[in-house]
Amino acid sequence: MSEHPGPLPGKEQFIIRSLMDEAIASSQLEGAATTTKKAKELLRTGRKPKDRSEQMILNNWETMQFIRENRKVRLSKELVIEIHQRITADTLDQTEDSGRLRTSNEIVVEYKGETVHIPPDFKLLPERLQAFCQFANEDSQRKWIHPVIKAVMLHFWLAYDHPFSDGNGRTARALMYWYLLSRGHLLFEYLAISRYIQRSPGQYVRAYVHTETDENDLTYFLFYNLKTIKLACEDIQNYIRGKQKELAGLNHALKKYPGLNMRQRSLLSHAIQHPQDTYTFDSHRTAHGVVYQTSRNDLLELAEKGFLKKEKRGKEFVFVQADKMMDRLRSAANA
Repeated sequence: MSEHPGPLPGKEQFIIRSLMDEAIASSQLEGAATTTKKAKELLRTGRKPKDRSEQMILNNWETMQFIRENRKVRLSKELVIEIHQRITADTLDQTEDSGRLRTSNEIVVEYKGETVHIPPDFKLLPERLQAFCQFANEDSQRKWIHPVIKAVMLHFWLAYDHPFSDGNGRTARALMYWYLLSRGHLLFEYLAISRYIQRSPGQYVRAYVHTETDENDLTYFLFYNLKTIKLACEDIQNYIRGKQKELAGLNHALKKYPGLNMRQRSLLSHAIQHPQDTYTFDSHRTAHGVVYQTSRNDLLELAEKGFLKKEKRGKEFVFVQADKMMDRLRSAANA
């Protein structure tokens, strides 16, 4: 374990926060009736969902984890169906529709009581889904399309075909994420795109409708999605700048904080940027080339001062960031 600061504090924690936001917003777009605050409490505590809305959000969250784990797998009909099954489990009126292509043409897309889209004949769905997967997997230079553009095209295609009785929008947005991650665009792990779509759902629907009514000119849908991606990118840039500014202030306060030696300041600097990391007498001793007793004194003093919390795990003690460590440093920075 190194105690040198990385480029962005809490990288994995920020990814998790963004994926939570995506799971919640994507579900709310499809009718999940719960507040963002309650939805985050559900996901953070790991409690069982109380109703269908909470089940939708939990499904979406778990599907985002599944997508991260399977981003190197080639897209197949089976993978699309599994993603749909995961997203819709225990949320459909007809449970057998989860992970099953629709078997009728009774499904239409409505917005505010008006039919805005009639999907293709259900008999064509197996063939169209096969073509969808072939298009996603095609990476030859001769047919190269920028991955962001292609991801939006896949988003539209699946929603246009509407291959399932319900959950098509959530599945389409999940597959857009899958494709971008599969092509190495890992920045999208930080972007909760559905949160920006949620701000203008009417524009989202009109982007579909304008495309379909103008001889399937995808420009409308591409423009809308690129605009939401741009907003998401701007927000993460602002977040990073804010965090960098905060880190500079915290590290400045840390340098001036009384009663700390250089080893302790180095450890706390690392802990600021890696809040989930743990420290032991041995790891601290190895990192700084000191004897065991010196390492022990350093960590116990930090625990006494309220910066670290000592926990017993198995046969050894480990030290983690104390709950109020950041508040203590912020107060020192503002003093």
